[in-house]
Amino acid sequence: MPLNLYINNMTYDFKLLRPPARYPVYPPYHTGDYLEEYFYKFYIENKQKFDDIGYIYIPVFWTNVYNNDENKHLIQPFLDALPNGKYFTVSQHDDAVKENLPLDTLSFEAGGNGNGIPIPLICSPLNETTLSLQDKDIFCSFVGSVLGPIRDRLYYLYGNDCDIYFSPQHWTNQVAPARLAEFINITKRSIFSLCPRGYGAQSFRLYEVLQLGSIPVFIYDKEWFPFSDDINWSDFCVLINISQVDNLKNILQDISIEQRQQMLEKGKRIYQKYFTLEGTCTQIFNILKKNSPKIQINCITSNFEKKRIETIKKTWGKHCSDLVFYADFSAENILKCTNEPSSIGNEEKTINRIKQIKSNNVYDWYFFVDDDTFVNIENMKKFVSTLNRNNAYGHMTHGYGSEPYFQGGAGFFISKQIFNSIKEETLYIRGSGYGDAVMGAVLRDNNINTVWINNGLLNRFEAKSSESDEFKSAITYHLINTEEKMINYYDLIYKLN
Repeated sequence: MPLNLYINNMTYDFKLLRPPARYPVYPPYHTGDYLEEYFYKFYIENKQKFDDIGYIYIPVFWTNVYNNDENKHLIQPFLDALPNGKYFTVSQHDDAVKENLPLDTLSFEAGGNGNGIPIPLICSPLNETTLSLQDKDIFCSFVGSVLGPIRDRLYYLYGNDCDIYFSPQHWTNQVAPARLAEFINITKRSIFSLCPRGYGAQSFRLYEVLQLGSIPVFIYDKEWFPFSDDINWSDFCVLINISQVDNLKNILQDISIEQRQQMLEKGKRIYQKYFTLEGTCTQIFNILKKNSPKIQINCITSNFEKKRIETIKKTWGKHCSDLVFYADFSAENILKCTNEPSSIGNEEKTINRIKQIKSNNVYDWYFFVDDDTFVNIENMKKFVSTLNRNNAYGHMTHGYGSEPYFQGGAGFFISKQIFNSIKEETLYIRGSGYGDAVMGAVLRDNNINTVWINNGLLNRFEAKSSESDEFKSAITYHLINTEEKMINYYDLIYKLN
């Protein structure tokens, strides 16, 4: 997480962009942390899980900075200073994020006036003493401010309708206790409660209505339905586009008593899982996890090195859910890619493994290593999140021939897009006897751009020292060719983590 950056003799301290709230509490019942503050603590407590999926959090309290009018001028310079990476951020302010985020940043936004990923506009829950059930003697209600064209239209159409309790007022950020008590009382007595968007694309009231045992009627002009990949909003909420608002009352009257009960029960379950502060933070993590690059590690081996396979499985392989070996024999998680046990078989293994991947290309990235390579899985995942899928990445060597290629022991990364672009006519044995050399030839023949990683991340030899910063940040070390060495590296790495 970019808490402090030191770049070009300047320090970028993100603590300056996380001030406490210095504005009136809103909604008036709220206590404790707002969503951005709550998420920050959630992230710190679960940092290892976030690191594992390769996303980097931009830790800004956007609402506090905007509302406090505090250090806003620092935001863009701080964002511009961020190194390449796969970033995300979380905001609650209606207009956040106003600044230019790094390319491809996932911006989770509750306000809805931007174009980010929708999340609910929530705060701490209503006091439990206010949540007791009441008889439903009101068909539909609205207690709140008339702010914006949608609410104006609703008031014009239904302000004097005897079936809809309408209690309007001008918006203020300080709600009187009597006004809050009216909202709670009327909502609990209502079968349906109108939840038109306000200045932002949604409002706190939608999630308050779910707590108070009424069916929310979300009137919108912009589709802003948080977590809609996982939940069907129509199961617990009446969705009314602004174009349907003239027919709103008929729509509500057509919903049967049985349907109403089902919607209420579903709403209770949905609220607890998705719309609490903890639930929302968990769903943000789940979305990031779904969006994180899917990586398969491909380890070249042979029938002579079965001991190495078992050693990998009980060390770094335990931390990788997608690990396959390709060899001259077949077994569980071992793909037979040649009948040739000699070194010439390494070329054939690699050519045939490329063909297999092209026929079933389901991962975002494929990482190739030797069976005497130690892989730091966590560092690998972080590194992959920074890569451009139009390039291949690896440690340069000239071990065979005059043309450089990726050294297999240090490891190399090839993306789904690159495998899709490889032409069948380039997949043939060159006679080097090296799998990595033939992969280099295939990449050259297909004009693939290669990026050399010779900066200590991918290493073709053993570590010089386990105490160095390089050891802690490295992805691979090669020539770890005994069980004792592999276990020693594993113990050292995971003691550091």
